[in-house]
Amino acid sequence: MARVIYILGAGFSATCEIATDANMLDALNPLMDRTPPPKAPNSPGTDIDYLRDQLFFGKKEIGFEGFMSVLNSQSFLSECLDSVGKNIFEQQEENIVSTLRKYLEGKVDAAIATGQDNPIFQFIDRVKWDKDVVITFNYDLLLEKFLEKKQICPKHKIIHLHGSLLDSQTLIYPNYRKFTDEAQRKYFAERWKNAFEYLRGKIDAESVSEWVFIGYSMPVTDAEAMGLFAYADYYNSSGQRYGYKIIVVNPDPGVMKNYAFFRKKEITYHRLTLEEYLEN
Repeated sequence: MARVIYILGAGFSATCEIATDANMLDALNPLMDRTPPPKAPNSPGTDIDYLRDQLFFGKKEIGFEGFMSVLNSQSFLSECLDSVGKNIFEQQEENIVSTLRKYLEGKVDAAIATGQDNPIFQFIDRVKWDKDVVITFNYDLLLEKFLEKKQICPKHKIIHLHGSLLDSQTLIYPNYRKFTDEAQRKYFAERWKNAFEYLRGKIDAESVSEWVFIGYSMPVTDAEAMGLFAYADYYNSSGQRYGYKIIVVNPDPGVMKNYAFFRKKEITYHRLTLEEYLEN
């Protein structure tokens, strides 16, 4: 049997009640410190409340990734330094990321406690860990912790393209400018290169039978991710490595148009959640 490459998005982790991009800010906000920012001592609420009012006034809906992308881009403003020269926006980003880490750790621990009925265990049983590869855009360590629980050591390390709780660096937010920071680009370069080589079927001389996207919307704002898959698909199309199937598992029909850039047009769509897909 040839290798299967699984590409995981937020919909995969949502199986364990981890908030997706659309509702992550609301999930984090109750866990945030309510100490007012230094330059706004009278402002009520958390850093998230303050920044929503300051940067997204009048906008009812804002996703976590868009919110953090805008926040990250404000760090260059020299007027946003506190009395000791620290950048306020950078401090607020650190506060939110710290809360995110605690939130994800708690959710993973709770998922582990649910036992064998959790669909993540079923997914683990389906994957051939001595051959298959998992590429994920999620920050959490759901798979790592569940594999540890089952005493399984994958031959191929799970690739977290946007970082994970194991990374000391700031997590990556999928937007048009995510790798404009040179330090981040160098830090993540090796794992993106490895993902490309796996998608090309050039590691271990192992042929690839399927690319399976689970709960990943292929957001158009993430140019690097689209480029990764588009270039791998393009280079594969001219040779013998083009025998794999592309499978998309996502209950949202709106994501289908985001996969239209592939040269391989016979894409199989399953409008299913992870649990429903595993039952088939």
